[in-house]
Amino acid sequence: MQKIDRISGTLLIAFAGYLTSSSIPMGLWKDDAPGPGFLPLLVGILLAVSALIMILGTFKDKASGKKGVLSKEGFIILSKVTGATIITCLLTNILGMIVSIGLLAGFLLLLFSEQRKLKTTIGMVITLPVVLYLIFQVGLDVAFPVGIFGF
Repeated sequence: MQKIDRISGTLLIAFAGYLTSSSIPMGLWKDDAPGPGFLPLLVGILLAVSALIMILGTFKDKASGKKGVLSKEGFIILSKVTGATIITCLLTNILGMIVSIGLLAGFLLLLFSEQRKLKTTIGMVITLPVVLYLIFQVGLDVAFPVGIFGF
């Protein structure tokens, strides 16, 4: 398991390097707004950091008993997160980006929360879209895909 994590982490770092180096010629900033290369650069950096954390995690004590992504439980969680992300992408054109992201956050909170508090989940489903709307559409004037609700 540790060998697989180290190899896949190294491959992910290589891919992140390619992604990051490819994004710079696209332009990171254009007309006081992020350019076409900004998101690939950000994704490449986050991917590299995540892969590095994965590699460093292989050097921890083997007796911790944690189950990885390749276990049955890990695969089920990975499948739920992947499915939720795909559904969010499909719902973006119908409900709009902000509402879809709020629903995704609520689902992930229910999935990973130890206590599964309904008040907290509802609060997150309402608060996150409002904050995203205020930051991006009101503050930065960035247009997101609009859904049937008009935002």
